[in-house]
Amino acid sequence: MSVIRVQMLGGLGNQMFQAAAGIALAQRLGARLELDTSRLRIGAARRFGLGALKVAADTFSDKAHPFERSFNKAIHKTAKIFHASAQRRPTGWRGAIFTEPHHHFAAAFEEISGACYLRGYFQSPRYFNDAEDAVRNAFSLEGAVSRSALATAATFGEGSVALHVRRGDYLAHSKANAFHGVLNAHYYERALEWLEARDAVKNIYVFSDDANYARQMFAHHPKAQIISGESEFDDMFLMSKARAHIIANSTFSWWSAWLDARPDSIVIAPQNWFAPNAMLTHDVRDLFPKNWITL
Repeated sequence: MSVIRVQMLGGLGNQMFQAAAGIALAQRLGARLELDTSRLRIGAARRFGLGALKVAADTFSDKAHPFERSFNKAIHKTAKIFHASAQRRPTGWRGAIFTEPHHHFAAAFEEISGACYLRGYFQSPRYFNDAEDAVRNAFSLEGAVSRSALATAATFGEGSVALHVRRGDYLAHSKANAFHGVLNAHYYERALEWLEARDAVKNIYVFSDDANYARQMFAHHPKAQIISGESEFDDMFLMSKARAHIIANSTFSWWSAWLDARPDSIVIAPQNWFAPNAMLTHDVRDLFPKNWITL
């Protein structure tokens, strides 16, 4: 049986996109799926986050002999002299490598016909259009959340809105800020106005990695309340159970909205997913499902 191995990068939302592409490709080829966690470290800010979910995959980590790692790094360093985009070959991998060429969907992904190592972010539902059921099953959150989250989600009814405010590392790190940017209050005001015009707002559940800021932002709104679970899975699960979603420029809230499979759910996403300069070089045409609204 051939193997599809996927490099894991970033936080939970990014890892879900990468794993989803791997799930879809492995399903199409009848291959075994492996998730390469070599770039993620225990105790680090970015750690492997999918272990509590039902992803049918083995995990792989670079345990190569120190000499082999040093040799690969030397080759990588030498190659960079001649080619700025050179990347180190995954240790121990002898098969084909597919490196995502750009941010939007790469049609060449559909031409992969055998064992392959996937390297990239794969942030488009087009990578797993034909495997949605398998992806939803793999990312089922019920078994990973607390009892309190299950109880809270049961209280969400018609007119419930999950609103995500992402700040954290988008502010703390200059490179992240320059690339991602932070959404301003105007985006959220427009999104709420759009929903209120359709009588779709009864309770607003605000999720944020900066609760104090979010509390100040919505202090004037009587329908808003700050809410959080005991884990990131709790938060994603609770957000997915609202009837409408106002997401941030964050893969975390993207997945919370996508996991709401109800046909009448409403999702509002920011049209400017990245900071202005990054939007000039990153095409987001394939990032959002067709029925999502962008503002």
